[in-house]
Amino acid sequence: MMEWYQILSYFLTNGIRGFAGLYLVCALLLGRKDVPRMGALSAGTAAVITALLVCPVSDAGVIGAEILLLAVGVRMLVPRDQIRMSLFILFFYEIAAALWEFIISCVFAIAFRVGYLARQCVSHQAMDAFWPCLTGQESAGVPGGYAEYLTGQGGFLLPEDQLWLRFLDTGAPEHLLAVWTVRLFMLVFLALHLAGNRTSERSASRHCRGRETRGSGGGDVFRGASVIAVAGMICVVTLGSQTVISLPEDELGMWNLFSVILMFSVLIFQLNRHYEAEKEIARLKAEQAELLDRDYQSLNRLYSEHARLFHDLHNHIELLHRHLTRGNVDDAVQYLEDLRGPVREITRAVWTGDEAVDYLIGNKAADAEEQQIAAEVSMEFPRHTNIRSADLTAILGNLLDNALEAAKQAEGNLRFIHLTVRRINDMLVIKVENGCNTAPVSKDGQLLTTKTDGGLHGWGLKSVRAAAEKYDGIVETGYVENVFRAVVTLSFEAVNTGQMKE
Repeated sequence: MMEWYQILSYFLTNGIRGFAGLYLVCALLLGRKDVPRMGALSAGTAAVITALLVCPVSDAGVIGAEILLLAVGVRMLVPRDQIRMSLFILFFYEIAAALWEFIISCVFAIAFRVGYLARQCVSHQAMDAFWPCLTGQESAGVPGGYAEYLTGQGGFLLPEDQLWLRFLDTGAPEHLLAVWTVRLFMLVFLALHLAGNRTSERSASRHCRGRETRGSGGGDVFRGASVIAVAGMICVVTLGSQTVISLPEDELGMWNLFSVILMFSVLIFQLNRHYEAEKEIARLKAEQAELLDRDYQSLNRLYSEHARLFHDLHNHIELLHRHLTRGNVDDAVQYLEDLRGPVREITRAVWTGDEAVDYLIGNKAADAEEQQIAAEVSMEFPRHTNIRSADLTAILGNLLDNALEAAKQAEGNLRFIHLTVRRINDMLVIKVENGCNTAPVSKDGQLLTTKTDGGLHGWGLKSVRAAAEKYDGIVETGYVENVFRAVVTLSFEAVNTGQMKE
């Protein structure tokens, strides 16, 4: 029967282990952490696991139950498509936790054994025998008695020089020292990572107030996990070569195997992450190409219409001359009124120095006017920068498309779009605001499309982020009082006027 302090200790240690596991999954897969919900889920899991430990349940059963409960908790934290990878991470996280508990318990057992031998040598004034005690057969432990003691068979009573075995007994209070050492390490790791995230957020907020950044927390956690896996394998190999305490060959072989599997799991996760990133890039490129092709077709049609207008200019001039020479002033004025509309569309294009961007903005403004949406453009665009035309078109095209879609469904004075482009030192700030009837729908921190015709909808902001990241960009979205705002901040560099932007 466990003592009360053991039950309390197991509840706390299981809670910490569960929280660290959920944190690891969210940090690696999502890059964000819902700390309150993770705390509640880990506390519930710890209560159930502690109850199982009080009952006569095997260690394998307890670990299996913990993985199952954490998997249920993960389902509430990550999207459905990340469940399998979450289970993969949790399974190997449990192996890593058990591996390090074994390593630390062996370290304490070795320290206890060394201390005992040192005391014996001092008491017998035989320090010259200390090293032979550590490396000789007399330090090998209890021959044939290790397994019997750990399984509770044979009514084993340990002599004083074999009390180190209790550090390896998961049911003994001495083993809690190793468990708490591992948990304290987890707490320190979590505290440092959370503190690092807060420092990064404060630093980002000082440079870009109110903007959300996608932190590199997942990369930090992965590097930490890689170091832990490598260190675990090195420690297990070292334990196999030491002679201070004797460990069964089958147990050492098992932990050696687990440490190698753990190393391979880290490698597999990294390969899978690269594969998913490449798929994401391929999808974004396909979506960007389709959007650019669509905008190109629209701009080409607009250009053709304008080209026809200029091509027929001599005919218009000839007809106006005929009206005026014959004194038909009213007919000439009416003819000029008919020409003002197309000419106004040409001359109102916003000049950025990039023809594709100018045509794009003009085309979107024409679409807004056609749908009776008030469009306002304020432009302060720097000349001769390293920002590629394709990237700028992808950013503006996606933002304006999303704004048009939302404003089209709005009513009254909410049917508006405001595009503002400003240069602040070496930063280009692009802000698109639009009215909307309802707040945008989000899931797992990602905005969801309201369109129902499938296709590539929903990839707009991802494409914007992919283009912005090329220029160390930041993407912020916000909704306040029926106004949706998207802000993209890009870092640019001046280029030689002789160079051509792609």
